[in-house]
Amino acid sequence: MNRVSMKVEGLEELQRDLEVFAPREARNIMRGFIGDIARNMRNDIKKHTPVGPTGNLKKSIAVKTRARGNFVSAEVYNRDRGYHWHLIEFGTQKRTTSSGANRGEVEGVSFV
Repeated sequence: MNRVSMKVEGLEELQRDLEVFAPREARNIMRGFIGDIARNMRNDIKKHTPVGPTGNLKKSIAVKTRARGNFVSAEVYNRDRGYHWHLIEFGTQKRTTSSGANRGEVEGVSFV
């Protein structure tokens, strides 16, 4: 799966401001802030995701946020119905069965 890194300007100032609050409140504020960024990324990915007959790939894109100690993270990932994302993203080569029957190929559609 592709990994995307982002640099958000102003996090140092936000961190200094949050030190005024209690640590639990500061962590929750940061978790909400990072979660909002991840949800925006999810929405952008969903906007560019091709929709097949079931729409399962688009429905499977989700966000997960975590807070452990002073560390806050967010992840945009595919749930169980989106297991075929890599076939859509990167496509496939020409495929044949062992007896030589053609099974076609899929051209990749970049959406991540």
